[in-house]
Amino acid sequence: MTDMNLLLSFILTEATDEQLMKLNRAALDRRATLARNARRTLQVGQAIKFIHHGIYYSGVLKQIKIKKATITIDGNSKLGPVNYTVPLSMLEAA
Repeated sequence: MTDMNLLLSFILTEATDEQLMKLNRAALDRRATLARNARRTLQVGQAIKFIHHGIYYSGVLKQIKIKKATITIDGNSKLGPVNYTVPLSMLEAA
């Protein structure tokens, strides 16, 4: 069993309310750290990629916000390019 499976098992079977609140706070802090690091490394106009529900997307970074970014995807839709708002922690350079 991996460490992640042990942690998930603990959360689902043994964790108290106080422990769950501490885990949630730690997860939120980690996500904020990942967003800060991504914000420092990404630039507007840069080609990026991300995965959502098992589907890989690639596009161009249009705008960087505090914890999210706007990505322009050139889709095959009749509407033309589509903009997505994506958490910075999900992005990586293409």
